[in-house]
Amino acid sequence: MFCFRMFPVLCVLITCFPCLAQPTIPSNERDRPAIGLQDLNTVDSQSSENDVLLALTKCVPLNFQDLSLPELARAIQTKFSINTLVDPAVLNQLDEPISIEYSGTAIPLRSALTLILEPFELTYAVRFDSIIITTVERADRFRRTVVYDVSDLVVSLTSKDRDVPQADFDGLIQVLVEATVPDIWPDGTGNPGISEFSLGDKHLLTIVQTERGHMEIEQLLAQLRKHAATPMPLPNQQP
Repeated sequence: MFCFRMFPVLCVLITCFPCLAQPTIPSNERDRPAIGLQDLNTVDSQSSENDVLLALTKCVPLNFQDLSLPELARAIQTKFSINTLVDPAVLNQLDEPISIEYSGTAIPLRSALTLILEPFELTYAVRFDSIIITTVERADRFRRTVVYDVSDLVVSLTSKDRDVPQADFDGLIQVLVEATVPDIWPDGTGNPGISEFSLGDKHLLTIVQTERGHMEIEQLLAQLRKHAATPMPLPNQQP
């Protein structure tokens, strides 16, 4: 009988003071970095994917001393105001804690992350509007689709009947596949994750790749464009 009499009183108390229904969270837990994919809805930073991609290109000197992976994620999240997470599978498979020591000049964040993580056979991915620190193997689960405008690299005069510019994608795709690190492409699928299409005079490639793969592709395309812009010496000129 006592329980039934007290029940309405409890309902009123909970309604007026909702904090009574919430578990008490220690201050150090409230302030901890979001280190798992399950924490995506609780990350303080409200970065978008564009914010993350822009931050990865920023050149800022970094100095990390004796940081764990969660501490590295928190440091990046704080410095660049972007969601930064650690894949829980990484923490679960570590035999011993990682200690990160890094001091570098102003280079793009994505390059710095590669230098920091590669010695531990780790990498990063962009997913859920966040940077996710993960293993090289699991990074395949976080491939991102990027559209590349390659109009200046695939147009050639190949028509036999008239000088009409035609898009020759095959040569460029072959260069991309053969000149980048082989393990970024799917094995034995017959499809390296590249699709080609044209929109008017725009000739585009859609490529599904990891962040490491996209970085290598962008660097290779930049080198090809630099080479294409270099005037070729005439036959009677010395190089």
